[in-house]
Amino acid sequence: ALISGTTTTCEYIPVNIRIDLTGTPPWSVSYRRNSTPAIQVTPLYASPHLVTVNESGNYNLVSVADKYCPGTVSGNALISVTPAPEVTITGLNPAYSSQTLFVPVFGNPKGGTFTPPLIEIHDTNFFSPRYSGPGMHVITYTYRDPYTGCYGYDTVVVAVLTANADIIFPENDTRKFFCYNEPAFTVSGHNTANVTGSFSISGGVGLVDNHNNTATISPSKLRSGSYTITYSYNSGGANLDVQEAFE
Repeated sequence: ALISGTTTTCEYIPVNIRIDLTGTPPWSVSYRRNSTPAIQVTPLYASPHLVTVNESGNYNLVSVADKYCPGTVSGNALISVTPAPEVTITGLNPAYSSQTLFVPVFGNPKGGTFTPPLIEIHDTNFFSPRYSGPGMHVITYTYRDPYTGCYGYDTVVVAVLTANADIIFPENDTRKFFCYNEPAFTVSGHNTANVTGSFSISGGVGLVDNHNNTATISPSKLRSGSYTITYSYNSGGANLDVQEAFE
């Protein structure tokens, strides 16, 4: 068997290394990166076989065997990975009132693009909670390094609220009914004070507060019926809360 595929790639961009096989299928192959433990691949019924990798290093075959006999191995694939540029989005809070008109948003380094496109005024990009509407909004900034050609990304999620606080259920707040045998799900709390709040549930069981404005709810620990989740937070010295019911 022969391994090949020396190349250079960018961080987050996987590449294929190639293993050419001779003999009678099925084959069994093992390979390793540098001195890491060997990885076994079996059974293989076609040649060449492609292995997708995304870590830098020297890839070598350790062993090969076809249907009848062990074989010999040769070649190597040297994979070099160029780091992606460090990219950040700044200027955004986790949550805004739906009455907020414009919020300036900055992508670093300059020269990248926002997805979805933001409003641009005098070379400054703005996110508009009012025009975007209530819900969860995902904003991604993409930048390409002009020297390496590699891309870097940053993504933020912004909540636009119709009140000062809200509890968001799965599927962008569209699911409020769950079956007993469904897996645990996560709800998130958002407030325009942008502080960390706490969760509780009527009955006191089935909810775990993750202390990061999220809570995990286990339907299997709840009896049939309706439950109320309370999200509490402090704003300007006042203790506030918002409630949401589900079944």
